[in-house]
Amino acid sequence: MRTILVFNEIGDFGTTAEMFSRELEYANGDNIEVRLNSPGGDVFEGITIYNMLKSYEGNVKVIVDGLAASIASVIALGGDEVIMNEGSFFMIHNPWSGMMGESNDFRKQADILDSIRDQMLGIYQNATGLSTEELTEMMDSETWLSSEEAIELGFANRQEVFTKVAANLNFFNKTTYFFNKIPMELKRMNRKNEVIHNEVAEEELETQVEEVETDETEEFSDLEIVASAELEEELEEDEVEEFEDEEEELEEDEDEFEEEEEILYTEEEVLARIEMALSEEQDRQEQIRNLAFPGQEELVAELIKDKVELKDASVRIINHAKTLDFSVKSEGIKKENLLDKLTQAAPKSLDSKEEPSTLEALRAKAAKEVNPQAKRELIRKINKLKKA
Repeated sequence: MRTILVFNEIGDFGTTAEMFSRELEYANGDNIEVRLNSPGGDVFEGITIYNMLKSYEGNVKVIVDGLAASIASVIALGGDEVIMNEGSFFMIHNPWSGMMGESNDFRKQADILDSIRDQMLGIYQNATGLSTEELTEMMDSETWLSSEEAIELGFANRQEVFTKVAANLNFFNKTTYFFNKIPMELKRMNRKNEVIHNEVAEEELETQVEEVETDETEEFSDLEIVASAELEEELEEDEVEEFEDEEEELEEDEDEFEEEEEILYTEEEVLARIEMALSEEQDRQEQIRNLAFPGQEELVAELIKDKVELKDASVRIINHAKTLDFSVKSEGIKKENLLDKLTQAAPKSLDSKEEPSTLEALRAKAAKEVNPQAKRELIRKINKLKKA
């Protein structure tokens, strides 16, 4: 017989319906024993567990070791037989919830809670045979039943004495906060820090753990042998592929190195390139200074320092000029025409994407071009113009 322990809350912070379904699947239809000590929790999770127990193929024996409260009392009634351990308690009350919203939301929630209450009341009535009025009164007043009272009212079938058991109400310190009518006997037990200690359940749990560990060890050993062989084959394939990839990379590096070796420059060519670059930089700086107006000295220094291209520098100077209040000394030039003059004074190449097309201009550009591919393209254009 397989034993399933439910010694915590019902729901996300304890035993969920999904966890319980895996336990039942592992039991595979054999008779089971559910040992219960729970303050309750999520109503829908609890009702799901109750329905799973009612539809389980094998015999279900539920033992209330300490406390079956709230929705845990519904789970207890899912067994074919409910046994109260000595000192255990059974508690039923109306479902409750916490929410936020407007008055209509609370009215809807109240209707939902009433519907859930009716479902729980029906389960209690089927198990006990008590009238709707009796059960409604018990749920309204949060009724705590000792093992003897639970048996007398039909919530349990009989009582057994296993080992010394005391219902612990700590459960993350929630039980004493949520429930209103906890029996003094239970409160005294809680102050003494007495806890559930059931040797039968613990021995059954240890046996199940040992069986699982043995099965997992044997299964792991078989998998390890298969995995080792597969891993060796994969490593051999990976090593071959990695070696081939490295050979291809080395060949590519050698080709690139040979290509780089072919591009060599003489000392005179290097000096000429440096001189050309300096000349271009000086021209850029001079053109930026010529485009700027008094009051833009800081902007000019920034543009030169950041090596901004002439076209972008012109745009920034124009935009900056719009925010300045220039004082113009030249006669006949009005403040509102100042930006037009600046735009007209800028080189055409700054505002147009057209490339120079004259033979002299192409030759001059080709002489300054550093990029070999761009230089070849300029030479092609020069040759076309020569033939034309």
